[in-house]
Order: sequence, then C-alpha cells, then structure tokens
Amino acid sequence: MQITVSDNGVFQRLQGSIGRATKRALARAAAAQELSIKHRTAKGKGLNGKFKPYSADYIEYRESKGRQTAPVNHHFTGRMLASIHWKANRNRAKLFFSSSAEKKKAAWTHALRPWWGITDREQATINRIFSKELARVV
Repeated sequence: MQITVSDNGVFQRLQGSIGRATKRALARAAAAQELSIKHRTAKGKGLNGKFKPYSADYIEYRESKGRQTAPVNHHFTGRMLASIHWKANRNRAKLFFSSSAEKKKAAWTHALRPWWGITDREQATINRIFSKELARVV
C-alpha cells in the first residue's frame, strides 16, 4: 500500500509566475536605469562624478549655436540621449542605442567623460526594484 504525494502542478505554475515576474522586474529596472542615466547626465554627472568642463574651443562653438556651456550634459540636439532604449526578457535586460550614429557619438563622448554605465547607487536601486517585484510572487 502506498500514497503518492504530488504538488499538483504548483511548482510548474510557480516557475511560470517567477519567469513572468523576473521579466517584469528586469523591465522595470531597465526603464529606471534609462531614466537615471538621462537625469544624471542632465545634471552634469557621469560615472565618476561631475563631468570635466568643455574645452574653450567647444564652449565657443556651443555659444555660437545658442547652446548652454554649463553644466556639461551631453545634450546638443537631444538625439543621442533620446535614442537610448531598453528591452527585457526572462534572463536579462539591455539598454542600447536605437541609432548607430548616436551609438558612435555615445562611444566618443563616453571616452572623454565616462557616463554610459551603472553607478553603485543605481545598482542598489536596480536591486531594490528587482527584489520588490519578485517578492510579490514568492
């Protein structure tokens, strides 16, 4: 005589719920990071703190085009930062540039003033968002 104990599909349903929650958590974290990068650069801050100033020649050029010269914020036309997008699946989220021209511009500006990445504070926010979203399922 025996009795079979089964989870009656609970584990499989839980796996599905965790997968959906993971994708949702990654999507929310990626969206938050996109905004964080845009807000941080608008304030003139990069990965290592405040951006170094523009060169005298570039300040003159920006002024001739009616652009601000301080704070340094990687904003001339707005296209580079506007082309930042994200996508997420159950395994990871990616931030990327939707335009190859803007991606090249971003690489050049990042080499001069590092800004494309995640600070320790931003990572803590990502961790909090992720944990909070998964806690809803478990």
